[in-house]
Amino acid sequence: MTRIPQPPALTFLATLSADVGEPIDAGITPEGHRRIVPITGGTVSGPTLPRARVAGRC
Repeated sequence: MTRIPQPPALTFLATLSADVGEPIDAGITPEGHRRIVPITGGTVSGPTLPRARVAGRC
């Protein structure tokens, strides 16, 4: 008989919110069609994290 493992206990860490710019089409690559989406800002907040603003080169 195969035992089904119990799922791990999970604890909420944070909520992430990202502001994004217009997609940049990088074209076809050996791995497929690629697009780059710049992250222009956003926030991270959670019960044990201070609210932080994310900006710059992400």
